[in-house]
Amino acid sequence: MAARSRACGWRTSSAMAARAVRVPAAVARAGTIRTSGALRSMTPDKSPAYARSESHPGAFVAVCHSAVTLAAMHAGTLAEGILAGRLPDAVAALHPRRFHVQAK
Repeated sequence: MAARSRACGWRTSSAMAARAVRVPAAVARAGTIRTSGALRSMTPDKSPAYARSESHPGAFVAVCHSAVTLAAMHAGTLAEGILAGRLPDAVAALHPRRFHVQAK
């Protein structure tokens, strides 16, 4: 099953903040200096995707939801492969082409 998009606009952020300040009174007394939001990329199978550009030599793509969990692999095996100009065999099964299936 594909992951659902959970778009969060200012109204949603405002509602979440209002709910948050009702919980602990100390938070209600604190002022908000700034808030931020981000988009998290997620593949349909929730696994990372790695690719080397076929049209732009030297360009690579690494898309993952959990960069912290995968940091050791990204800093080691993946980085070494990219510096060598190729993706390591360890990530071959994680190419985005795995989502391109033939229709019957």
